[in-house]
Amino acid sequence: MEALKQNVRVSKSLGFEGMGCIHPRQIPVIKQGFAPDDTEIEKSKKIVLAFETAKLNGLGVVALGSKMIDPPVVARAQKTIGLAIRLGILSSDWINESQPVD
Repeated sequence: MEALKQNVRVSKSLGFEGMGCIHPRQIPVIKQGFAPDDTEIEKSKKIVLAFETAKLNGLGVVALGSKMIDPPVVARAQKTIGLAIRLGILSSDWINESQPVD
């Protein structure tokens, strides 16, 4: 299982999003390995929120810190958030939960 965990880490770093398995015991290792971690989720949330704010202001591109955020970056962040929601890591109503209450 340790070798599988290592293989999943390498595969994820190369851009793969999943892998097949031949035994049910492998499923949790693969699922956990490909799941976004807290850092990836928080970064994706910031990107999506910044882009949504920019859209409301009529902008197509926005800077987040020193990085330019354009549609392909947003799409990747949305994909990460979607995966986190499907895996039960993030609430499907995360965007409303992220908004400050007046």
